[in-house]
Amino acid sequence: VTVSSIGDATTLEGGTLLLTPLAGPDKKIYAVAQGPVSVGGFSVSGGTGSKERKNYPTVGRIPEGATVESEIPITYARKDVLDIFLNSPDFTTATRAVDAINNMLHGKFARAIDAATIRLSIPDSYKDNVVPLLSNLESLDINPDTVAKVVIDERTGTVVIGENVQISKVAVSYGSFNIQISEQPLVSQPAPFGEGETAIVPSTQINTREGNKPLRIVEKGVKISDVVKGLNAIGARPRDLIIILQAIKAAGALQAQLELI
Repeated sequence: VTVSSIGDATTLEGGTLLLTPLAGPDKKIYAVAQGPVSVGGFSVSGGTGSKERKNYPTVGRIPEGATVESEIPITYARKDVLDIFLNSPDFTTATRAVDAINNMLHGKFARAIDAATIRLSIPDSYKDNVVPLLSNLESLDINPDTVAKVVIDERTGTVVIGENVQISKVAVSYGSFNIQISEQPLVSQPAPFGEGETAIVPSTQINTREGNKPLRIVEKGVKISDVVKGLNAIGARPRDLIIILQAIKAAGALQAQLELI
């Protein structure tokens, strides 16, 4: 469960989500969520206006924080056919699963309808007792096909690159633009015998700095080690790497799916 703050809250660090109903598009409540919020960042500020922040402390996650209240009714009794849905649709994985099921049942009982659905005709020996059949299916050892994927969590600056990710040869140039704001209190005193009052006046300084990075070639990478080596050659930080990967994907040089979480 992902939560974010509303109003003028500055951080969710150390916070707890109170019992919250989760409704679907039909306005029905299907689950409730509650629990401590995990935040991948922090935000601190001083009394004079200085501030330090890392990542996004106003957005957090609650691992396994939802409890299903309204389950979809499922019955297995007196069924001749079962449809098995793959969590990650893939034609290769579906084909391997069909072969494994048919080998276990010693017959042509399973067939792939599409990349996500396997239709299983229940054998006569299991029609009155489907649970043992499902138990045997759970114990099957199937090697799923790995999809080339890059997972990006911009909230924490985390990038995870899958095993089958490939990058074509591409030229990359990036520049970073940093803004630093510092504030110091100064004491303002009136002239001697004046009518003014001593006051503390904040003094704000704004410094900007733009990086100057040359154009670099990222060589074609077939293995994950080659991809990491090519990206490290750019010298980018993790948060810069997020933008670079998105740009490489837009240029058509990244042979993988980009998933933002």
